[in-house]
Amino acid sequence: MHYLDLTVDLPGAPAPDPASLALMRRVLAGLLGAQIPGFWGDVAAALKGIGREPLTGEDRQALGSSAGKFPLFA
Repeated sequence: MHYLDLTVDLPGAPAPDPASLALMRRVLAGLLGAQIPGFWGDVAAALKGIGREPLTGEDRQALGSSAGKFPLFA
């Protein structure tokens, strides 16, 4: 997550390592106690999971009552 924070204003920065993002998604799913919505990419899952991006109405609908658990950690 820190890599995404550090490169947010660096458009030429390389993308984060896919394995790191996949691990972050698994950690967030564990904290949630359910799968992260499939329509979120790994970057969106990381950003929404820790509160860097707000949940949309569509996100809240997909998450149902679990939406109240977000951010999963800060």
